[in-house]
Amino acid sequence: MSAILTLTPPPEITGNYEKDIYSLNQWCLDFFIQIKRILYTYDFDNGSSTE
Repeated sequence: MSAILTLTPPPEITGNYEKDIYSLNQWCLDFFIQIKRILYTYDFDNGSSTE
């Protein structure tokens, strides 16, 4: 099974700084988790995913 990266557009700016920062933080965290999952499941010796 190959690793798939699903990327949604960043959240829209609403003008409410606290909400915007929280939304952007969640978006970045989701992206980071996907990248981390891909890196942990990728077999660099064979050049393929280990999932």
